Amino acid sequence: MMGCQNNSRGIPFMLAWGVSIKPLWMIGTRVWRRRHGLRVRWSGDRSPSPRPRRAPLSKLLATRPLRLRSLHNASTPNNNAPASYSLLETLPASVQEVRAQPGHLYLVATPIGHLADMTLRAVSILKTVNVLAAEDTRRTLQLLRAYGIRPQRHVSHREHNWRRSSEWLVRSMLEEQASVALVSDAGTPLISDPGSQLVRAAIARGIPVVAVPGACAALTALTVSGMLSSEDCFAFYGFLPPPRGASSGGKRQRREVLLERVVREAHERPILLHEAPHRVRETMADIERVAQQYARMQSSVVTINEPLLRVCVARELTKLHEEVFRGTLAEVRQHLERNEPRGEYCLVLGPEGRVEASQGPAVTFDVSSEQPVSVPSLIDALSAEGLSPTAVARCVSKLVPALKRKQAYQLVLQRKPDAVPALDESDTASR
Repeated sequence: MMGCQNNSRGIPFMLAWGVSIKPLWMIGTRVWRRRHGLRVRWSGDRSPSPRPRRAPLSKLLATRPLRLRSLHNASTPNNNAPASYSLLETLPASVQEVRAQPGHLYLVATPIGHLADMTLRAVSILKTVNVLAAEDTRRTLQLLRAYGIRPQRHVSHREHNWRRSSEWLVRSMLEEQASVALVSDAGTPLISDPGSQLVRAAIARGIPVVAVPGACAALTALTVSGMLSSEDCFAFYGFLPPPRGASSGGKRQRREVLLERVVREAHERPILLHEAPHRVRETMADIERVAQQYARMQSSVVTINEPLLRVCVARELTKLHEEVFRGTLAEVRQHLERNEPRGEYCLVLGPEGRVEASQGPAVTFDVSSEQPVSVPSLIDALSAEGLSPTAVARCVSKLVPALKRKQAYQLVLQRKPDAVPALDESDTASR
């Protein structure tokens, strides 16, 4: 009897508790069903329904492209957006109405660090393009949000899915006349980034390929290195094969061959390399080792007291912690040992031991392997054979890699004051 009284007293409490938690249970179920793509109904019918599919590309093309708008709105100011893009409202109408053309492939360069490096044309193309193919959609989405860009369709095009992605993008441009923009995580597409297969496939199918130029980390590092002159050319090698983890000996051999080629060409012109922070120390150690081997091999031919190579190490370009260090191979190695590498690196290798005309016979050349011959003696010997000053300078610059042709020509003029200080037409044409 006592138990019945307790149960009768507990029934109203249980009913009140159930009524109080029922709305919470129904709300939680509704949220869960929406998250899993099920129809939300308050009735007992809970039959699953598939998630809504994306609109077909034909409908997306029929929609009106997004209109250009300034990142600075008077009602909702955006203090984090670049102030320079408020100029979109003040630019001429011909600039504001730049739109992506149907059936075109655009290679759009993005900033390598500083958001203000984005060009106005790049913003206009990304706002009006139908499909945006990105190396990493998550990283590109941060850039798009900073500029207020909402792509109509955002797809991934990276190293692991380029076959399937390229086929779909080319078919979309041909059949649907979709405009496609290809962007990388930072910088210009195809420069140490995926996308070359897509460009070749588009060219083979007759699709117009348009470049939207912008920032490039390699060229930025080259301009601040101080190793480029108006007469020099340069070479870009990108990322070298990794020093570790190579499963086959062929990859290690290919790395050694590339290192020897880089060191050899760096004595004549600037060389550009990219390297990751966890491999930059080992790469610089390998370059220094190969450079010492090359110097020992050339010691019987060229003798220079100072190091032949200089290196410019640039990291975090255009960012808050930008750093550019210039020095010899040993100085750069010591700098990397003192400071923990962070961020991707751009390496610029260039010649150092080039002799100016006022330095005299600092370089010696061994023509017979019996006794060294100085450069002035070599110039006198070649001039005695009846060669023109231009021909003598060309021979000396080829025999002595540490000398530029112009520097050799100045030495020839010093040895032959009666020579006319002008270059032949053949030399001008060769340049």
